[in-house]
Amino acid sequence: MRASSAGRVGKGSIATMANPPDRPRLTRKAYGYITRGTEVLLLVDLAGALAGARQIPGGTLEPGESPEAAVLRECFEETGLMGLQIAQYLGVRECPCPVHDDEWQERHYFHLLADPAPDATSWEHLEATPSDGSPPIPLQLTFVPLDGTTLDCLGDWGYFLPALAARLLPVREP
Repeated sequence: MRASSAGRVGKGSIATMANPPDRPRLTRKAYGYITRGTEVLLLVDLAGALAGARQIPGGTLEPGESPEAAVLRECFEETGLMGLQIAQYLGVRECPCPVHDDEWQERHYFHLLADPAPDATSWEHLEATPSDGSPPIPLQLTFVPLDGTTLDCLGDWGYFLPALAARLLPVREP
């Protein structure tokens, strides 16, 4: 897996990514760590292909869509949260798809804020339009405390959590 973090998504960060011949299909994705104070929103797919796995909101870029636009659209679709704003671009990683062996993914990660922040700590939401055309997927969403370590998430979805926690958590004196 390769990782890159730049201050902003741009042509250079994407142009350096190659799709090796042994990875026949490249899918571009955008994911958001939505925070409320020192908590991050995780979701559990209750009935889809990744049922039971802890993830972060996000998904596939539509043709011609920027990673910034995709993360805001996907996170709204999967959470129902209004007023999402990008706080920071965290980086990009390339990795195999956890569901399809013939797919390689370019994943852009963002730190997002909801304004206003939701009062609920946990709720269910229906993702009405999954990108694969499958029926709507029920999701369980829960804010969990950041503690500076990688939370138990499927695949590499927790990769940028330690850096995000370092930015959001107060410095502890020894």
